[in-house]
Amino acid sequence: MSENTPLAAREIVLGVVVIVIGALAVTSNAWHFLDGVGVFSRVILGAVGIGGAMRLLMRKPMWSRVLIVWSALQIPVIIVDPTGDMTNQVLHLGMQWTRQTAINDVIVEMSGWGFNLVGTILLVWVLYVRRAQRPPADPAAVFA
Repeated sequence: MSENTPLAAREIVLGVVVIVIGALAVTSNAWHFLDGVGVFSRVILGAVGIGGAMRLLMRKPMWSRVLIVWSALQIPVIIVDPTGDMTNQVLHLGMQWTRQTAINDVIVEMSGWGFNLVGTILLVWVLYVRRAQRPPADPAAVFA
């Protein structure tokens, strides 16, 4: 992909969706940034998504690797404290198994694991856009 060719609609839509998801994750968790590991990791993961989307929209190299890591990190659900899932961004569809301890109706300990299908969908979408950017192979070269 050269820097002079216009962005395809699929690239623009992916970039905008990732920026919105990342921005919502950062802004919704920024006020509680130091409350726990779950909040801290969600803010960092949202910032990585924004950075990858900006690289895509500005046609910088390595955008696909950044967004592949960003989306793949959203697939596992890991809960280590009461602030919630470490890798959950704004969208979540999946299953999780949790255990929590409450004292006087206040959750003081929480742990769990599971999976998030939204991360899988985002990963497939990023791979699709990356593959669509590659020029088609020359069919004549196959038989040469």
